Amino acid sequence: MNKYKKKLIILLSIQLTLTVIHKILSKPPSHINTWVSEAGWHYWAGLAFGFYILFYIYTLSCKKCGAKQVWRSNNILKWRWPENKCWKCNSGKWI
Repeated sequence: MNKYKKKLIILLSIQLTLTVIHKILSKPPSHINTWVSEAGWHYWAGLAFGFYILFYIYTLSCKKCGAKQVWRSNNILKWRWPENKCWKCNSGKWI
């Protein structure tokens, strides 16, 4: 299995764990104005880690042609797992 695919799977499993922790520890906000302060560390940790995963997915590209390997277009159906070679130029060089 490709090391980038392994890393992506590990990152997604950590995000899933953070989401489950947030659902377990969260309580409904007492007032809409205090929601930000009552969100808790588990909400902000999951949100920040989610942004990191999106950044990782977007920046994973081929070194030779620059084609994105996971986020190939804005269409959600065009997203793919990273492979051993570039899907566009068939090069084995990454980032």
